[in-house]
Amino acid sequence: MRLLLFSLLLLCQFSYACDCPVLSKIDKEGTTEYDIIFTGRVDSVTPCDGHAMAFFHIEQLYKGGLYAKPAIAFDCASNCLMNFEKGEQWIIYANVTNRGKIMVNICGHSRKYFAAKEKDYYAHSSGQSFEEENDFLKSALGIKAVKPDVEENKNPGLYEHENIQPSAYWKLWLLLISTVVFLLFYYLFNKYFK
Repeated sequence: MRLLLFSLLLLCQFSYACDCPVLSKIDKEGTTEYDIIFTGRVDSVTPCDGHAMAFFHIEQLYKGGLYAKPAIAFDCASNCLMNFEKGEQWIIYANVTNRGKIMVNICGHSRKYFAAKEKDYYAHSSGQSFEEENDFLKSALGIKAVKPDVEENKNPGLYEHENIQPSAYWKLWLLLISTVVFLLFYYLFNKYFK
C-alpha cells in the first residue's frame, strides 16, 4: 500500500499541466503583443515532430505582411500542445521568431470558431464571441492587403521582413544629428585626451 501511494505521488510530481493565465478580452493595447493577426481557415497540417506546421488560407489580415497561404508553427508534443484540423476557422495571434518562423502559443489569444456557443471557452472567459472579436479587429486595426502567393515563395513557413526606409526628411534629420554628435565627440576627445 505504501509503495502504491509513493508511486502515485512520484507520478504526480512529474506530471505538469500547461498553466496559462486567464485571457482578458482583446483590446487595442493587447494587439501590440503580436506581430501577426489574421482570420483564416486551415488548409492542411504537417505530421507532429515536436513542432508542426498548419497551413492557412487567410480570409482577413489585420496585422503583418503575409502571403495568402502562410505556414504557422505550433507545439504539438508537450503539455502545452495546440491542435489544428483541416477546415477549421481561426483568429490567429502569432509572433515571429528571430529566425523568421511564425509561431502561435497556446497561452496566446488565438482561438477557434465554435458553432456551438457553449463549447467556446474563450467566449466564456473573456465575454467576447468570435464574431465580436473579429468585428473589433476590423474596426481597431483595419483590413490589410495580403501579398499574392507566387512561385518564388520557397519558404512559406518563414516571415519576410520588410525593409522600411525612413523618408528623405527623416534621413536629413538623422544625418544632421549624427554630424552634431560626431563633432561633439571629436571636440571632447581632443580636449580631454590630448
